[in-house]
Amino acid sequence: MRGMFFDISFIGVSGISTKAGITTFDVREAMKKKIIIANSTRSYVLADSAKFGRSSSYKVTDLKDAFIITDQYNEILGSAAEHRIAKPEET
Repeated sequence: MRGMFFDISFIGVSGISTKAGITTFDVREAMKKKIIIANSTRSYVLADSAKFGRSSSYKVTDLKDAFIITDQYNEILGSAAEHRIAKPEET
């Protein structure tokens, strides 16, 4: 993976907390995600609101370095580099 480069990447995570940052449950997943983020022009963290306030065993990146896309606002988002709330369109 170290030789792969991306314009945009989307990373799923297991937890987002002010103390631990962006985390995942598996050390191999954490290492892959770190490489993908490092080799991407722009990375986005995708997480539903259930991930906030939780932390898993392995850190992926700092909260201050994350652009988070989620479904609901949480005060933790104030520590993120950027964030967007994605809501389905009303029909």
